[in-house]
Amino acid sequence: YIIENNGYSMGTSQERSSVHPEAGIAVRADGYNMNWATINGESLFDIREGVKKAMNLARDESKPSLLEIHTYRYQGHSIADANHKKYRPKEEIDDYRKNHDPIILYRDYLLELNLLDDDGIKKIDLAAKDEAEKSAAFAEQSEFPIEEDILKDVYWEEDNPDQKQSEGRIFFND
Repeated sequence: YIIENNGYSMGTSQERSSVHPEAGIAVRADGYNMNWATINGESLFDIREGVKKAMNLARDESKPSLLEIHTYRYQGHSIADANHKKYRPKEEIDDYRKNHDPIILYRDYLLELNLLDDDGIKKIDLAAKDEAEKSAAFAEQSEFPIEEDILKDVYWEEDNPDQKQSEGRIFFND
């Protein structure tokens, strides 16, 4: 399980809504005897390592994990949260964009190691924009799904029943 913790609920910071905000949310998994970890969402390496550990625990021991990944959201929580700048100072948003954005941090890491140059960055940016535009066009041109299809492909096990499902064991390496 993954909690994407951006430090805010709809309009309330975690500091204002929790008795012990410094403890985080994932620690609550202790009450369920579940493995848990908090992860720096600014670091692709930390995320990869944390998820890898959780996946190995799931595969090797059939045990769940709860990962709390600390991140930041630049926009409001939803359309109903259009005034998010009222409870988040502009300086905070600007600081995160400039100093904490995981894409920028990883780009700078690749540049520093000479694994990528400015031309490579431009190519990646153009390819990403092209893919996004093609995806948006595909979505706009596609038919709406029919009601009968709405619950298809939600759970692999439901669309692909086998012996494990009939025995009630459908997760990990059972």
